[in-house]
Amino acid sequence: RSSKKILMFWRETYFRGDTVDSKMVGSIDDYAKSYSRVCVRESVDEMRSWSHVRQIDVMGEAGTELFFYGGPNPPLELESGRIVLPIIYLSKADPQTMTARFLISDDAGGTWSSGPRDVEVDAPRGAMEPNVVETASNELLCLYRTKAGCRFASRSADSGENWSTPEPTRISTPESISAMIKLDSGSLLLVRNPVSTPHSWPRYPLCASLSKDGGTTWSNDVVIMDESGRNQLSNFGLHELDDGSVILAISHYHATQPTISDIDIALFDETWVRSQ
Repeated sequence: RSSKKILMFWRETYFRGDTVDSKMVGSIDDYAKSYSRVCVRESVDEMRSWSHVRQIDVMGEAGTELFFYGGPNPPLELESGRIVLPIIYLSKADPQTMTARFLISDDAGGTWSSGPRDVEVDAPRGAMEPNVVETASNELLCLYRTKAGCRFASRSADSGENWSTPEPTRISTPESISAMIKLDSGSLLLVRNPVSTPHSWPRYPLCASLSKDGGTTWSNDVVIMDESGRNQLSNFGLHELDDGSVILAISHYHATQPTISDIDIALFDETWVRSQ
C-alpha cells in the first residue's frame, strides 16, 4: 500500500507417476510424489520490468527439497502492510488430504515466516483453497473449499499467526472454487456455486452474496449467470475497481463435444447485488 512494489506469485509443479496410453490419454499424476515450489517476482516500475525468480521456502529450511503437492492461494495485504500468503500442501496421500499454512511477510515479501500451527479441516480432502479477508484491523476470516457440501471457516485475531479450528458454515457449495473480497465500503462480497453437494458439480449457477458483519451472516444469493448439464462456471477471478465496480472473470466450460472453455466477463457493483 505504501510502495509501488508489485508481487507476482505462482506455483511450479513437477508431476510424477503419470502415464500416457496409445490414445494420448494421461492418467492422474501421483500427487504424493510430485514436487511443487512457490515462486515470486517483484516489479517496482508498474510491471515494465521484473526481478529474477525467487523461490519461497514454504516447507522447511532454505534449500531443502520436500515433496508436496500444493501452491499459493490469493495473497492479502493487511492494513498494517503485512502480507499473508495462504498455501496448501498434501499432508496425507491416502485418503488424499490437504493442510493449510499461512505464510507471513512484514518486509514487503523479502522474508517469510509462518505461524506455530498449520490448519486442518475435518472434512474429506481437508483444507482446500483458503480464501482470506481482513474483516477489521488485524482480524482475518478464511473460507475453505471442502467436500462437505459447505464452506468451512476459521478466524485469526493476530494478523494470521494463529487460527481458530475451522468449522462448517451455512455457505452451501459443491467442491468448487469460491472467491471472497472486502469491498471499499467494508462489505464482504462472496461469489460461488451454491448447490450443496460432496461432488465437484454442478458448477452453476454462479451467485453473489454480501456480508455487512464480517462474514457472520450473508445476504440472499443473487444469480450472476446460469448453465445446465455438465457445463461449468468456475475458476474465476474477482476484483474491485477504483470506481466501485466489480469485475468477475469466469472460466466457462462447455461440456458438449468438442469441449471448449472460454472466458466470460461480468461487471456489476454492490448496489446491483443489494437491489436484486
